[in-house]
Amino acid sequence: MSAIGLNLGTAICKAISINEWRKIIASANIEYQTIKSKQRCIELNLLDFWACIKK
Repeated sequence: MSAIGLNLGTAICKAISINEWRKIIASANIEYQTIKSKQRCIELNLLDFWACIKK
């Protein structure tokens, strides 16, 4: 059995897969764009999140 962990941050998606002996099988980092609004807030596009998870 293996497990996958995801970390969806403000500008980067991190993923790691480990096996039952806690050894890393694979890992990946993918950056995505943020949207800066006029109110000085940062927005994220949910489609970018989904594309990151699928990769």
